[in-house]
Amino acid sequence: MGHYHPETPIKGDLTKFLRKGFPRYIIARIENTASNALPDIMITGHKITSWIEVKYASPDFRSKGDQELMMLRLAREGFAFYAIFYEVGKERRTYIVDPKDIGKPLDSWTYVVEGFNYQWIASHVEVIHRGNHTVG
Repeated sequence: MGHYHPETPIKGDLTKFLRKGFPRYIIARIENTASNALPDIMITGHKITSWIEVKYASPDFRSKGDQELMMLRLAREGFAFYAIFYEVGKERRTYIVDPKDIGKPLDSWTYVVEGFNYQWIASHVEVIHRGNHTVG
């Protein structure tokens, strides 16, 4: 049996939340065991595809080089972002991070809300898919 990964239930809950909020969109959770380069969630709606890589930080997280490269490529050619769920003690925050900023210190990430906020992630997805691409 595999190791428990705290981000696994977060990915599942976020995927369910997005499917409920965007019933016409195609939302797929990617379970890519052959190569961990593809992001966790793919969303297609309004003829736009976006990608989300989910990370759980307590306070740090692991990110593989091939995955970071793929996220950079996807963001360059389309829409991709990291959803970082940070938890230390009772403190919880959700960050949306551009792939070009993933290697920067956590305190330099400014797109953040308190708590684990799936609605905030969904709002960001809606902005991307409705055509206002200036956010995030």
